[in-house]
Amino acid sequence: MARKLRHQGIARVNAVVAVYEQLRRHEVNVVHLGHPAYPPLVLARLGEEAPPLLFCREPLERLKVRGVVVVGARHAGERALAVAEQHLDPY
Repeated sequence: MARKLRHQGIARVNAVVAVYEQLRRHEVNVVHLGHPAYPPLVLARLGEEAPPLLFCREPLERLKVRGVVVVGARHAGERALAVAEQHLDPY
């Protein structure tokens, strides 16, 4: 049993490493909540609902600049839609 669990754990780690390497090949940065480049405004506005990971292809310095982010969601909940609408600045 322990050997099977260890094998499953190694397989999961290998799968995560493969995905990470694929992201890096496509120049996608992965920024976690504790990362210095994580936008403080996102954390301030969303609090505990802030995404634990952000994926971006831009230089990380751009995460510190106020701007617009477009995120797609197939099944956005009512809370997510309300937050998006509340923070959307019309032209």
